[in-house]
Amino acid sequence: GLPGDFETVNAMTGALAEIVVHGLPIDEYATMPARVDRLTAADVQKAAKAHLHPGALGVIVVGDKATLGPQLEQLHLGPIEERDAYGELIK
Repeated sequence: GLPGDFETVNAMTGALAEIVVHGLPIDEYATMPARVDRLTAADVQKAAKAHLHPGALGVIVVGDKATLGPQLEQLHLGPIEERDAYGELIK
């Protein structure tokens, strides 16, 4: 997907803005593929354990409650909240 970051003027401007905003080296995108290639499964697992916290995640499902509700309950994801189009809880 990296080449797609440079397909349009807007995309290229966004990529360059990332360099400036995050204080990255000017060769960030040139050196990124080699750095990614060096990652191991253990590296990814370590980062996931450090930064992803499943207990703090939520799942948003949009669709017919009568159809999807029973399927969602089988997944045991926790209580199901029904909300309106504005995100307000439906009681």
